[in-house]
Amino acid sequence: MEWIKLIWGTVTYVGAILVAAIMVSFKFPRKKKYWLRVLIGSFVILLLSHLYDQLIINAGLMNPLRLFLRNSNCLLVFAFTMLLLRFAHVCSNWQALFCVTAAYCMEHISQRLYLELAAVASPEFPLSAVLTIFVRTAVYVFVYYLAIRKMDIAMIEHGSKMQIIITLLVILSAIYLNSFANMEARGEKYAILRFYLSSYSIIAGVMGLFIEFYQIGYQNMKSERDLLKQLLYHEAEQYRRERDTMDVINVKYHDLKHQLHILERQFGKDSMKDMRQAIDGYDSYFHTGNAALDTVLTMKSYACLNKNIQLTCLADGGKLQFIAEQDIYSLFGNILDNAIEATEILPVENRLISLTVNEKNNFIFIHSENYYDIAPKFIDGIPQTTKNNRDYHGFGTRSLLMIAAKYNGSCTLRTMDNIFYTDIIMPMPAIE
Repeated sequence: MEWIKLIWGTVTYVGAILVAAIMVSFKFPRKKKYWLRVLIGSFVILLLSHLYDQLIINAGLMNPLRLFLRNSNCLLVFAFTMLLLRFAHVCSNWQALFCVTAAYCMEHISQRLYLELAAVASPEFPLSAVLTIFVRTAVYVFVYYLAIRKMDIAMIEHGSKMQIIITLLVILSAIYLNSFANMEARGEKYAILRFYLSSYSIIAGVMGLFIEFYQIGYQNMKSERDLLKQLLYHEAEQYRRERDTMDVINVKYHDLKHQLHILERQFGKDSMKDMRQAIDGYDSYFHTGNAALDTVLTMKSYACLNKNIQLTCLADGGKLQFIAEQDIYSLFGNILDNAIEATEILPVENRLISLTVNEKNNFIFIHSENYYDIAPKFIDGIPQTTKNNRDYHGFGTRSLLMIAAKYNGSCTLRTMDNIFYTDIIMPMPAIE
């Protein structure tokens, strides 16, 4: 039984770290024969760790040197687990370091929680083994659903490397200090002190995980915010160019109308009928009472015309004067771009886009609807892009939410009966 306990001690420690490291790194690109690499690497690490531990135990060293060297086993496991991740995954040294550091935090939290429970229940082997597995599983599942599954691995490389180093130093310090403190605090009279030490270690592990995963989330939000600002800037530039283009077209349009009027007097209206229809076709485009809205509707209508999409709009643009021109361009431009992208692949009879803007009870209501082919997947109320390059797509929807929030409004996106609905509500500012 003693040799079983001895082997179990190695397996439950090293195995817990390996399982946690694999969980954190699971999203990384994998090399060929991934599971074979993991199994071989895990076996080698377990064997080396066990042999090292037995070597120190049988060396006849005195404490605290013996305890220090046994604890140094964690450095051996740490280094070889990093090598295992590099062996099985396509990842950088910093990404591997992040994963192993997080794994050590998870293992340390679960181990200290087990010791807290074992101090109360005092289970004998094999019940202690069952309790260990239960506690570790509970902690790992909790961390997975809270942080790991939401992790963006790309942000690890862009994050602060100092954060990872600090977390590593904190958790290693907690491991060494706990071991030495527990060596000195033996006996029943030190039970409360050991409880405080374990509680501190749990807090240190939780803080380590928080620092690492919060940094990833922060970098992700910062990257998205910077990219969104860049896209909004380019949209503003595009709006200015299209507005200038529209101004030139309007001038030419009025010149053509004047010249056409002269030609009609000379050659008769019937002979100029086709030219009149062509010019009046432009005149039938949008005049909503808002120049920015007119610009974006006119430009998007050209895109619809080229793709045989029918765009209908009933908009009181005069009610949108409190919204900045570039925000109007971005807001309606993204609504229509998304609708055009969804409808252009549909049969001609379903290539329909409807847009309305009206005011009621001092609220602006913007409503858009269009057919779609494949229902988008929603996460937190936001449809996810189906394009392969997710780094540069999907920000149009985020800009809708951001602009609506900027004017104290809300944006709701939903689907029903193969129709995609966009609804934005904004309060009109009070007139002083």
